[in-house]
Amino acid sequence: MDTEKDLQTELYNSRLKLKKEMQRALSCIKPSSKKKLAAEWRQTYSELFYKELISCAKNKKVAVTIADWNLEEMK
Repeated sequence: MDTEKDLQTELYNSRLKLKKEMQRALSCIKPSSKKKLAAEWRQTYSELFYKELISCAKNKKVAVTIADWNLEEMK
């Protein structure tokens, strides 16, 4: 079924985006770089996704877990 495949692709892409953004968040050391990334997120993503990114990034354990996701295992 095409809709199932489309859903799987959309889910994979969403997870990939979240993984990449958490990797970026973890690479920010200085407060200024964190603020710059948060501002970029606010411009790029919906308010809901922006809030989710901030929430995940603020919890280092969550951020590391997401950044280390093996997406191939999630297919």
